[in-house]
Amino acid sequence: MLRHLCFALAVTTTFACSEKVLDAAAATPASQSLNLGYEQDAGTDTPAEWFVVPQAGYQPYVSDAGVAYQGNRFLYFQSTFPDTSQRVVCFNSLLSDVIRDSLELSFMVKSDGGRKLRYGVYYYAHGGEAAQPPRLIQVDQTRATNWEKQTIAIPKRDLPGNILDFGLWIAGAGELWLDDWEVKADGMPYHAAVQQRIPAVTATDLAELQAAVTPLPDGPPHTWKQEPHWLSGAVGDADIVLLGEATHGTKDFTELRTQLTRYLVEEMGFITVALEASLPDVDRFNSALHSGLDQPALQERIAEDLQFWMYRTSEYLSFFEWLASTEPGKVQLRGVDMQDYAYALGVLDTELRKLKNDRLIELVDSLQRQINQAEVALPLAEKLHRELSAGDDQGEAFQRNVRYASIIRDALYWRSTAMTSSFRDSSMAANARWLQDRSPNRKLVIWANNGHTRLTGGAMGDWLKRSSNGGKVFSVGLASGQGKYLAKDYITHNMVHDDLKPAPPDSWDFYFAQMGTPNFYLDLRRSGATVSQYPDRRFRGVGAIATPHQYSPVNLADDYDAIIYLDETEAAVPYRVNTPAS
Repeated sequence: MLRHLCFALAVTTTFACSEKVLDAAAATPASQSLNLGYEQDAGTDTPAEWFVVPQAGYQPYVSDAGVAYQGNRFLYFQSTFPDTSQRVVCFNSLLSDVIRDSLELSFMVKSDGGRKLRYGVYYYAHGGEAAQPPRLIQVDQTRATNWEKQTIAIPKRDLPGNILDFGLWIAGAGELWLDDWEVKADGMPYHAAVQQRIPAVTATDLAELQAAVTPLPDGPPHTWKQEPHWLSGAVGDADIVLLGEATHGTKDFTELRTQLTRYLVEEMGFITVALEASLPDVDRFNSALHSGLDQPALQERIAEDLQFWMYRTSEYLSFFEWLASTEPGKVQLRGVDMQDYAYALGVLDTELRKLKNDRLIELVDSLQRQINQAEVALPLAEKLHRELSAGDDQGEAFQRNVRYASIIRDALYWRSTAMTSSFRDSSMAANARWLQDRSPNRKLVIWANNGHTRLTGGAMGDWLKRSSNGGKVFSVGLASGQGKYLAKDYITHNMVHDDLKPAPPDSWDFYFAQMGTPNFYLDLRRSGATVSQYPDRRFRGVGAIATPHQYSPVNLADDYDAIIYLDETEAAVPYRVNTPAS
């Protein structure tokens, strides 16, 4: 049960959000406090940043009934779960970097006095290169029907990483009332520790950054008329350009990257464009791009070959249509990821049978039979890759087979072992280098999430920079201030338009909104001395799942060469939302 519980906690606390239940979460004012008492009044400096997990079996309420411990609002849970499995019911997060010695969590609670309901606190430390499994603490319960205070102390040694998720779990059937959370870092209120240890950017430094930005046209990128000539000086002689994005589901980011990529191809001679998608799958899609497909047929190929939902949007369709319109050979579309291996395995099965090598054919057959049992399939994939790598055939088809075998091996590693995110990024970087070695002029543009394009922390950009072999890597992060984004709801698996959460004052996004121009380019290589004075500030980053946890610490001056900020963005526009997702 513990294993099941840890998995449930890990995914629930990371991805679940319920603005419908706790509507105040949709209008969080800019403040460094947590909403510890669930109050809604912005004037109290206690904004609503709590998130309630919607699940069948209990009903959470934010009520203004006159039974709150303090203020007018509290949370009430009525659980009808017959079993004793622990389930997260509400959660929050904080920056554990601001804690020096210990963290103290306390809250007021009361129950219906029955013995069927248990409750407690969980916490989950993650971020950076360190993480730990979720930890659960059961509260010593007196079964009191009146409000009582519970306090949990956590030493700093138990808080690796830089983000701490925490909240309340319940188990069994019964009623529970919750109010007045307090969080203290080293004996002081958490928001005071944040203000002390993550100081505000000074007016002087902010003015320097304002003077350093290059204004971009107002409005969404698809309305811009002028060419991005500034990109030539920004990229310089770099042979790998990393174009990031703060979310996978933002219309404006895809449109902007299309514009920048067109300029890199048409004006600067870049030939290879790579997506954050599995290399073999994009190879299959690329082979059909110049086959004269009409739009419905192209949409079908996108769904079949690329699978992932973010490519089934109007913006990506326009990007692929532009690629299809280019002269054959002028630009090639590739992939750098390794998460999907089905197509790669099919190609190897076909190709190796042509070689009539019984030993390799037997390996592939065994791998196909065991592919759904990763712990059994992994040694077979390793052996297949070793044997293929030992061959002396330097032909392009054979070398592609070797690369496909490495992708199958890496994907099985990823699925069967507790690999860190850096493992995936190192594999992506290796695929990128392999593509670069096969590019006529070694010039490569890569589209990926900001988390992969970073130049530090074991991200793909970091691995590429370390293995530059004399070449140069240029990384630009894309950020936005307000609007919505498209993502998958973890609970329902439906595609949703989620809100971009307001930027907290300890984030760079908060200051980007004060630059005096809605859209801009900021060269961090020229303003790095100013930016580097403020390490470990937060920066928005969202993946494929809708989440309230939208900000993570970064060292901006080290992580990126430049930032492009768009003050207001729109969600991507899906055109095949009912197609099964990968």
